[in-house]
Amino acid sequence: MTPVDKVILTVEYKINFVRPAIGDFLECRARVINQGAKIFVAESEVFAIKEDAETLVAKALLTMAAADKEKMRKKRPDSNM
Repeated sequence: MTPVDKVILTVEYKINFVRPAIGDFLECRARVINQGAKIFVAESEVFAIKEDAETLVAKALLTMAAADKEKMRKKRPDSNM
């Protein structure tokens, strides 16, 4: 969970769309695979669920940064952060 005094910024992300997302609903499973003091890396997989079968339809790898909310506000005084 992100502390209230931080905002999360996207540094980099890559998404592979593997198959068409055909099913009754979609389910995303995500996890942080490396967390540093300011930078963390996460991955997620999206599955199409149809009856009892699930099919991987997308996979993503993301690099995110936790930035100080107050410092970001000072850089953009018109911001609603």
